[in-house]
Amino acid sequence: MLTVRALALAYGAITAVRGIDLDVGSGELVAVIGANGAGKTTTLKGIAGAMPVRHGEIVFDGEDIARLPVHERVRRGVCLVPEGRGIFARLTVAENLDMGAYLRRDAHGVRADLARCYGLFPRLAERRGQAAGTLSGGEQQMLAIGRALMSRPRLLLLDEPHARLAPIVSRLIFDTIRTVANEQVSILLIEQNARAALELATRAYVMESGRIALSGAASALLASDAVRCAYLGE
Repeated sequence: MLTVRALALAYGAITAVRGIDLDVGSGELVAVIGANGAGKTTTLKGIAGAMPVRHGEIVFDGEDIARLPVHERVRRGVCLVPEGRGIFARLTVAENLDMGAYLRRDAHGVRADLARCYGLFPRLAERRGQAAGTLSGGEQQMLAIGRALMSRPRLLLLDEPHARLAPIVSRLIFDTIRTVANEQVSILLIEQNARAALELATRAYVMESGRIALSGAASALLASDAVRCAYLGE
């Protein structure tokens, strides 16, 4: 479904991603792990269209989308849940979810997906009229994921969904990600918690200094002495 080839991304004169290749198959959950500053978030921004591509291809469902604006990528089914959540703090929970469906015209489908979001996250249903900025951190993460799901994505890009959450909320978020993946939504997940990411994913990539250092089955990387030493603290 997603094929990235020779992708290079830069902040001005500083190259952050140095010609990487990666793939995400239909219905596949793929993780990217690595130290802070390795280029993981930059990679997701490049795929989502939040920063310009210096070089390379981003082929989604047979079409190179590397030069398309963000809204056209969303229209095709590519949606990013950014680090920091990026919710609309002054809007209500319900209004934030409505914003996720702003490109859609299938009212019946939008209503069905709204009910699905509330089913995945009952806490959001309880707080649908509450200003999003007054939610807890965990509730805001639920809202950010729910808003993305309202666009009915075919490829969901998740940037650190586990960050700064209480353990019980983290488990709920990861259970939800697993549920969405089981519904054949392709997922590219960036996660600082390498163990959790590798236990959740089918395949994974390890990024170092803007390059792909290792790749393979998530279970194989989880068993790798090099990965365990560098990223699992063992």
